[in-house]
Amino acid sequence: MPSKWIQFPAARAPAASAAVALRLQWLVDTTKCYEETILNDIPAAIWDPPAPPRNVFTIETPSWFRDVYTALTAAQLATSTQIAQQTRISEEIKANTEAAVKNFEAKPLSEGILSTLEPTGTFKDAAMAIEFIESINYALAAGYSKEKVMISVREAIRGQLARDWLISLSTKDRELIAESVTAWKDILRRDWVDNQPDSLMQAQAEYFDFAQGRSINEFVMHKLRLLNAVSGVKYDDTNLITQLHQSIRHDECRGAAD
Repeated sequence: MPSKWIQFPAARAPAASAAVALRLQWLVDTTKCYEETILNDIPAAIWDPPAPPRNVFTIETPSWFRDVYTALTAAQLATSTQIAQQTRISEEIKANTEAAVKNFEAKPLSEGILSTLEPTGTFKDAAMAIEFIESINYALAAGYSKEKVMISVREAIRGQLARDWLISLSTKDRELIAESVTAWKDILRRDWVDNQPDSLMQAQAEYFDFAQGRSINEFVMHKLRLLNAVSGVKYDDTNLITQLHQSIRHDECRGAAD
């Protein structure tokens, strides 16, 4: 007598398709949730993705769906780790700064005394950094205490690119800026003003390889930031596309880009 476990009646096909569609929709919703988390700077602690459907893989699950699901899951895990790291380091810098000034009962400066530093990855960032440093000097010259100015500097640094920069600082740098407003000015000038001539060299050296463990979107955004940071150089769309195309080390990716 035939076993019921090896019978696959045609009536089950629509159910299998519906199950795959449900799982695909979940992948789309989860990816959107990650994008909204990053764009809106939502702390990792309150990130609330949609719950996955039960039994993600079944005997009807096509192999391509498994591949897509696995790739997206890995990318989402990496993004979640990055958000957690970003939150941890931001909280560490804030805690160190607050600890350094709490004995002075310092409060932040009033809005408008310091300018803001919100870099966009263009050649204008250097001028913005100079203006920001000058506003720090002005606040000190106006008689505000170093402790009061220092606790206000961190609040005036905004935007995703600035947060990425803070994360990239070494442990020694983070210890210095937690203790000294002069260290803030020195490191700001070092990374946003004096470092401009190196931007073109860094941009040209940037390339994409799957072995790096990052998405091609991350590579593109980082490459564009470096290119746009080159003072006095403006790239049109054709040049940007050429630069990106030459930086991809996989023929299949370059073919897809074409």
